[in-house]
Amino acid sequence: MISYAGVDWLTMTTKKDGPGEHWYRLYNEYRKDVIKDELREKRFNNGFYAGLSIGHLRWGYSERNGYILIASGHLAESYYERFKPAKHRTTRIDLCYDFELSQPRELIQNTYEYLLETQQTKFPKIAAFRTRQGGATLYIGSRSSAQYGRLYDKGVEQGTHEPGRKFRAEVEYKKPLSMQVAKQVSENDPKQRAADIHRTVWQWFSERLVELPGKPNSGQVINASYVKQVTSADKKLEWLRTQVAPTVIDLCNTGRGHEVMRALGFIDQAHLAELTVKVD
Repeated sequence: MISYAGVDWLTMTTKKDGPGEHWYRLYNEYRKDVIKDELREKRFNNGFYAGLSIGHLRWGYSERNGYILIASGHLAESYYERFKPAKHRTTRIDLCYDFELSQPRELIQNTYEYLLETQQTKFPKIAAFRTRQGGATLYIGSRSSAQYGRLYDKGVEQGTHEPGRKFRAEVEYKKPLSMQVAKQVSENDPKQRAADIHRTVWQWFSERLVELPGKPNSGQVINASYVKQVTSADKKLEWLRTQVAPTVIDLCNTGRGHEVMRALGFIDQAHLAELTVKVD
């Protein structure tokens, strides 16, 4: 059963005073709402910006870098529309969906072992950790990369479920993908956002051989990609072999080979044959 889908983290920056001051007003509004819940305000400093933090929201300023706003958890979703000023950059955005199982299951450990057994090479960085409370987390990809996946026991983290019952699948996007994802999320109809995020996250894991419960039957995939910069013929060929070729093969296997040829500029067979002769 799917219990939630939405934005789970948002980091935005701007050098414009207008948006920065807008964020500060929102911070103060939120502060007034949560201070009565006995949440304490703290100083915020990440080495680049300094400011204030309370609950799920941080606001900071730097003479060199301008302003920053960081929202996490439910606040990133519920305040999403209000956070968007005219001039800003989204440097990180996390999309997630939660699902619950009818019976406890060792989903994290079983998935981790399966990925190790398949000896997949496309996404080699995989790790799994277990908490003292009985929860677990599976990480897919590099933390420093532009996209990074997490699957973890949300029920244990929240203290609402026994281990193995409620999970969260989450994809973290950073520059240069974060701006593309944020733009598409912003342009979507808010009523459609949850379905699109659900499908996007589910497919992200599926493409990495992780078939999660809660397969979506609606929604559109939020696409994000960038061209890797290479500086030599050898590096370009290596990039084609390791990054492009697997995707091309997958598309051809689904009967879309002609579309692949068109996308690569091989408009017709005559053009492709001419190019082959020249290469030979």
